[in-house]
Parts: sequence; C-alpha cells; structure tokens
Amino acid sequence: MFKKLVLILPLITLCACESFTADRYISTSSNQAVLKNIHASSKYEVGPFTPEEDNSISVGCRMAGPIQVAGNGDHAAYIQTAFMDELSNAGIYKPNSSKIFSAKLKDVSVDTITPAKWTISGDFFMNDTLVKSVNTQFPFKTSYSAYGACNNAAENFPYAVEQFLNDFISSPEFQKSVR
Repeated sequence: MFKKLVLILPLITLCACESFTADRYISTSSNQAVLKNIHASSKYEVGPFTPEEDNSISVGCRMAGPIQVAGNGDHAAYIQTAFMDELSNAGIYKPNSSKIFSAKLKDVSVDTITPAKWTISGDFFMNDTLVKSVNTQFPFKTSYSAYGACNNAAENFPYAVEQFLNDFISSPEFQKSVR
C-alpha cells in the first residue's frame, strides 16, 4: 500500500493545474484624459456586459489552468466594472441614470504563442441602440514555459481591457453618443 502511495502522490502533484489571476483594474490616466475632454452633456449608468452567447467566458491558458480575474468574478463583469470605474472617475457615472451603456462581448481570448496577444471584441450599446463595435488586439511578451506565458497573460489582461475601453471612448461614435 505504501509503495502505491509513493508512486501515486507525485503523479497527482505533477498533474495539478495552476491558476493565474489578473490584478484588479485601476482607472487609467489615458482614459481619464479622453473622458474629461469630451464634456459629456449628462451622466450615465453602466448596465450589464454579457457574453454574446448564453455561456460564460472562460479563458484557459496552454492547458496549464485558467486565467481568472480579481474578485472571483468573470471576465465580462471585470470589464463592466472597469468601464464603470472609468466613467465614475471622470465624473460622468450616475447609478439609475436613464442613459445606460451596456455591452455584448463577442470574444475574450488569449494567445500565448508568439506573437502573444489578448483579443477582446464586443458591441457597445446606449439604451439598447448600437453605438460601436470594438475589436482590440493587445500584444504582450510571452515565454517558452507555460507558467511564464500564462503569468504574462494574466499580468497583461488589465492593459488589454484599458485598450479595449480606450478604443471605445476615443471613437467618434462614443463621443457623439455622450454629447
């Protein structure tokens, strides 16, 4: 029995998965500069950011384990909270406003093989009317090892979200929708 345990225990340990967690999103100066220069005519609520399909978004990395987001939420909720933080810090967020931004996320995926990149795409809406479709590809450095590559992917997810939101708020369609 002891010999079997000695053989099985290392096998179980070697087969265990890692998990990689992206840091909490922090509102960025580049996005704040864009939002503060818009001179929005109103304040806005942030509604749901949901996957385009009924299933939730799950981001795996090289069979090493999932890339999770801070706060044990999902990737869609992470992006929604990031957008809410950006609007709030710019002074144009108001809970229960009649003007509501929402999004349908088409893709949240990572490729850790060179050239490594995050892909985030989705449709942004204002009160259920399409404002803009955004497709962001954010490149980052990768690694030969799964642990290094997946750790780099997790570390770069907040920056990919920053770029995704910047691609939206810098667009003429967004700026027209808030004036």
